[in-house]
Amino acid sequence: MTITVFSKEKCPQCKMVKKFFNDKNIKFTERLREDFPEDIEFLKSKGFKAYPITVIEELNLAIKGFDIKLSLIHISEPTRRSYIS
Repeated sequence: MTITVFSKEKCPQCKMVKKFFNDKNIKFTERLREDFPEDIEFLKSKGFKAYPITVIEELNLAIKGFDIKLSLIHISEPTRRSYIS
């Protein structure tokens, strides 16, 4: 499964998402806002305004914030957001 976490420094929820994946030994790619400023406009164009954003490409799913439901990859309808258009 391809997981990308869009995050920023000094972001408590971003740290929680990364810790969650690390604790579960789930591989992910991190894209820090400070290292990839070009991501900001892309994420805004998809309707996101805050970090973190976790993208699971195979499910065509993007999750905003930290959601413990990540452990089951069982996301309720209100938090679903189309990532790939």
